[in-house]
Amino acid sequence: MKKAIVTGALGFIGVHLCSRLIEEGIEVFGIDSLINDTQQRQGEERLLHIGRNSLFHYIQQPIEAVDFASMLEEDTVVFHLAASTQTDHQWNRLRETIYHNVEATQHLIKAVTGKGRIVYSSTVQVYGERTGMITERTPSNPINPYGLTKMAGESLLIQESKKSDLDVVIVRLPTVYGPLQREDMTFHQLLEAKIQNKPFPEIVDRSTYDILYIEDVVEGLLLAGRTKFVNEVYNFSSGKKRQWFKGKEMITGIKDKGWKNAREEVFISNQKSLDKLGFNPCTTVEEGIKKQEEYLKKRLNRKQ
Repeated sequence: MKKAIVTGALGFIGVHLCSRLIEEGIEVFGIDSLINDTQQRQGEERLLHIGRNSLFHYIQQPIEAVDFASMLEEDTVVFHLAASTQTDHQWNRLRETIYHNVEATQHLIKAVTGKGRIVYSSTVQVYGERTGMITERTPSNPINPYGLTKMAGESLLIQESKKSDLDVVIVRLPTVYGPLQREDMTFHQLLEAKIQNKPFPEIVDRSTYDILYIEDVVEGLLLAGRTKFVNEVYNFSSGKKRQWFKGKEMITGIKDKGWKNAREEVFISNQKSLDKLGFNPCTTVEEGIKKQEEYLKKRLNRKQ
């Protein structure tokens, strides 16, 4: 991999991925449209996090307006992380979510076909409500707009890979946590309340099946960008049960019931990603929560 294009570059995962790619000496084109005031504010902070570097080129445009032809060359990997986080849980705004999550993916496919590889960030939410073990063979049954549009994006990519020379690697992510996590997510809000000695808010992420620390996710994405096992779908997971609930318990000190009995438990298998990609997350919940809390403390202190 000599060059990388990252859509959603200033999102939570995107900013960490861009930083890691630059550290490895890879030229990065980061694309993010920053469509509202909150994203503009966060974008400025995250650009500072990446820092000035001759290897990083920031493009503030929607995907549909980007001239990919000028960036694509042999051995370019496109990490497609961009997705709506403002409307992806609202059925009454499904059309808008489809535009941001599906039509943008369709445009990207047309631009990249024959010229590179797409690593697509999907979600375990494509499985819908499940119990027991989830593998890549588990049927999709999304129950929210985010899962539905991610499943549609997967379908577009898989169909294109069958009829052209486009290399596609699809990774289905659980809830991701760590420094710079989105402010509307559970661990961020609970940690902020803990640090400020405020009551813990009643909040639950859309998916509680599993969690992964951001650095492990970035490592997995890099493995996906380099693997020879393309045109495949991979689950990224901790390989353990109840990790989301364990993290919540660690932050609040309150025992969380989670799944009420063993029959309701969910386990996302990461055997395929371990066997084919060599993906083996190493950050424990204890380590990850500590790092996120330390980062948030410093950030809140700077604001005072």
